[in-house]
Amino acid sequence: PPYSDELSGRLCRLVVMKALPALAEQDFTAFSQAVTELQNAVGDHFAPVQGGRYVSPAVTETLEMLAAQGVQGYGQSSWGPTGFALFATRQEAEKAREKLAAKSKGDAALEFVLCRGRNQGCLIETHDLSPIS
Repeated sequence: PPYSDELSGRLCRLVVMKALPALAEQDFTAFSQAVTELQNAVGDHFAPVQGGRYVSPAVTETLEMLAAQGVQGYGQSSWGPTGFALFATRQEAEKAREKLAAKSKGDAALEFVLCRGRNQGCLIETHDLSPIS
């Protein structure tokens, strides 16, 4: 169903009043919390279609485990099944990856990859598309 005005307003406020200021202020904790709030609200909205907050039971279990360990930023990429978690340092991410990989040994549906943000603005390129004569 379409987003209600109330939900749309809540999501916009989270982005404009919490996520973007936290990003500008380099407040990792506040940014992570805002991402998770956004993810939870959107996941709950689509739960009837995707079978729960997250589309994958394995990703659901993994994200719930991370939340129980105190990870504050996590969610699902678009319609999934990719889940993600945010960590302040590479060392924290590597430690979490090791724990998750050990717990999920033998589950071919799960792969844990470390990535980092691009942390720069958009790059727009123009190309000459005139026909070659």
